[in-house]
Amino acid sequence: TNCVTIIQFVFYRRNSMPFRAYVKAVDAAIKSNQWTKAAEVLESIEDSKADEVVPYYLELAKHYARNREYARAESAFLKARAPKEAIEMYTTAGMWEQAHALASESMDPNDLTEMYLRQAEQLDKMGKLKDAERLYLTVKRTDRAMSMYKNHRQYRDIIRLVRAHNPDILEQTYFRLAQELELEGNLRQAEQYYMEAGEWKSAINMYRTRDQWEEAFRVAGDCKDQPELRKQVAFLWAKHLGSDSAVRLLNRLGLLETAIEYATEHCIFDFAFELVRGCAPEKIADVHNKYAMFLEDEGKFAEAEEEFIKSGKAREAVLMYVHNQDWAAAARVASEHDPESVNDVLLGQARIAFREKDFSLAEALLLRAQRPDMAVRAYREAGLWEDALRVAQAYLPSRVQELQEDYEEEKMRSALGLKGTQSADSVSKGSPFRHSTIRSQQDFDPSANPLLNHARQLEAHGEHLKAVEQYLKLTPELLGESESAHPLDTCEHVWVHAVNLATKFLAPDNAVKVTELVASRLTRLQRYSTAGDLLVSIDKIQEAVDVFIAGEEWAKARKIAKDLEPRLEPYVENQYKESLKVSGHAEELAGVDVISAIEMYAEQGRWEKCLATAERLYAETKSERDQQLLHKYLAAYAAALIKDARTYDALLLYKSHGTPPYTQNFNIYKRIFQEITSQRDLFNADGYTTWATLRDVLFDLNQRVVLPDSPVKVQPTVIAIFDRMLTVAHLYAIRSALLSARQSEDTDIPLEVPIPEEPYATKAEHEAVREWILAMSMDQKLEQILPKDERGAYVAALKAPGTGLKALPCVVTGFPVLRNGIAFSDPKRAANQDDWKRLQNAATIARNASCIDVCDFIRKWCGSVLG
Repeated sequence: TNCVTIIQFVFYRRNSMPFRAYVKAVDAAIKSNQWTKAAEVLESIEDSKADEVVPYYLELAKHYARNREYARAESAFLKARAPKEAIEMYTTAGMWEQAHALASESMDPNDLTEMYLRQAEQLDKMGKLKDAERLYLTVKRTDRAMSMYKNHRQYRDIIRLVRAHNPDILEQTYFRLAQELELEGNLRQAEQYYMEAGEWKSAINMYRTRDQWEEAFRVAGDCKDQPELRKQVAFLWAKHLGSDSAVRLLNRLGLLETAIEYATEHCIFDFAFELVRGCAPEKIADVHNKYAMFLEDEGKFAEAEEEFIKSGKAREAVLMYVHNQDWAAAARVASEHDPESVNDVLLGQARIAFREKDFSLAEALLLRAQRPDMAVRAYREAGLWEDALRVAQAYLPSRVQELQEDYEEEKMRSALGLKGTQSADSVSKGSPFRHSTIRSQQDFDPSANPLLNHARQLEAHGEHLKAVEQYLKLTPELLGESESAHPLDTCEHVWVHAVNLATKFLAPDNAVKVTELVASRLTRLQRYSTAGDLLVSIDKIQEAVDVFIAGEEWAKARKIAKDLEPRLEPYVENQYKESLKVSGHAEELAGVDVISAIEMYAEQGRWEKCLATAERLYAETKSERDQQLLHKYLAAYAAALIKDARTYDALLLYKSHGTPPYTQNFNIYKRIFQEITSQRDLFNADGYTTWATLRDVLFDLNQRVVLPDSPVKVQPTVIAIFDRMLTVAHLYAIRSALLSARQSEDTDIPLEVPIPEEPYATKAEHEAVREWILAMSMDQKLEQILPKDERGAYVAALKAPGTGLKALPCVVTGFPVLRNGIAFSDPKRAANQDDWKRLQNAATIARNASCIDVCDFIRKWCGSVLG
């Protein structure tokens, strides 16, 4: 009563009341819990900043805070000169923005940071980690927030913070956390973080050092970017087991030959020989051969010889010794193991002897090798005509007359100052122009043709112009069979001789005209090489190049263009490409224009070569354009396979090459899915491989379409369709994996039932179904209702009709997960416990390979099991 009286008195007389009376009135109001009156009295005090009223403002602020009147509390705290208490009030209430705004206005930054850190530590101790994190982030102490989560072993939150605030060290953080988890023995989580860091080898080594080889092999198999890892791990696993166990393991994995190749490539030949013991003799010989080549490179020739002989390739040992000019060893191996190579040894020695001008030794060796023809040719090329004739007279009498004629012609040319006859080898190496070699007299006798006889007489008397004119009058039609068995060759030789005469004795202009005329004639006779050489000799480079191109003398065309007219080089290459396209020579075209070659392979229906070439191009360039080119022809091949009813082969294409999210490919993916799911012979245990392949392909597609850096933006409806297709393929794969023929062994259900391909349902089946429907509809005792679960919904329905709530489908059966489900790190996936246990038992206890594969896929698709 006294308090009320005091307050009323104060209000009625406040203009005349002393300051202390106000203070007493406020004190009385607060003690009697009349907070509204107390606030009114405090508002009426003119000197609201007086020290005497501060405690009362503080009491009033605390009252407001307790009653969650935060705005009034803030005002009272500030009037009580207690901003820290106001900030603590807001942080305790989780009102972080208001707390930070107030703190920024009223506190020194260092004091603010210190206060937030202290409050964050308290929240950490209370288990309010999210609130503590917000305080740490407010003062930009991300490191303290990460340390807090690390202390609580909440690694996902650490990753979240790093991804948001310091993405540059994300992979490094994954790696460091993986190492810590590995030390703690949490291998599954460590594996996941190693893979997120791109440290596949670290994850593999983690399992390998603990002798968990199956896990190491599984991880290596998941690494699509480094397919060689799978081979390496299989090899190391086998090497760890050794001997017969290694062979059994590699046979089970289907990697025996791959492991043998890996061992030989890395020079681990002892283990390679262990693995190859039970293989075919050809494979054993191949390993011996590779070991021999390794020993040869190491300079261990005697050991290499032994291995070459074991591989059945004694000739390689001979060539090894020939290469090293160990003639005695080469001859020994050849005589003992490969008599056919004896001549090769002698020829090799002879080649060296000729190079060193030891002609007598070279001749002796060639005669021992029964190759006098090579001795004659070597002497002739060296200009030693007398020796060539001597050897020919002794061993090749049929060639003596020809050699004598060539020798006489050579002497005549030398006397006239012309170039001598050139061998085919020297021509091919690029002579200025090629002369045709005149035939022997039994082929052509100049005196038998009056025209040529007259021309020779004119030439002998120095009437060179008339001689040239006479030579040019000769045509193939004027030469009868009695005069020449090779009229075209004769004309070519005579005309070239006319050009030589004109060049030597006539005026330059006349010589050029004669050369052009002869070149034109030779071109019409398809003697392109000689015609082109003649045009080069008078600097008609463009015309010469065209002639070489017409005769497909590409080497000459390139050389002339490069040496004499570089601007023509692109022209020659373009003509070469067009020629290859017209002739259909895709292999040669691939060397100069790989994209055109790929197109040609596709047009020819040579799809394997087409894809192999496109894949090799992409492997070299790694460009998006070449990847699209590869998948363009991959899609064309897949469409052709589907058209030929080879859908599974089309599916395997995308299994091996991946499924890019190109919209033009979507219809192919859908068509493959439709064709596979419509095949009736896959709904058994034998169909698992097909379903698993379809599942893996669709999983790869689903992973790609949701990538943020995907080359195309895919509509959510399309993504949902592909996700549904993946679920269907996955459930069919599980069904096939869990089916076992043993379940029907003790029943009268046949294991194999012949089913006609067309139509899908037979007439009998159609009639049976119709009869069943009629019988069920007429059966009064049968309740025509579907089985329902605790929701009152059909047991397989995901959405409850009453509430509209949708349950997650079980990744094992597709039925709804209602309670006590298995949760995965992907929140969109779940499994019913009983179904999950049954699958796990089939994988771990029964060691069913298909079920093991299903479990591995679920780990990739859904993530790790939580709890």
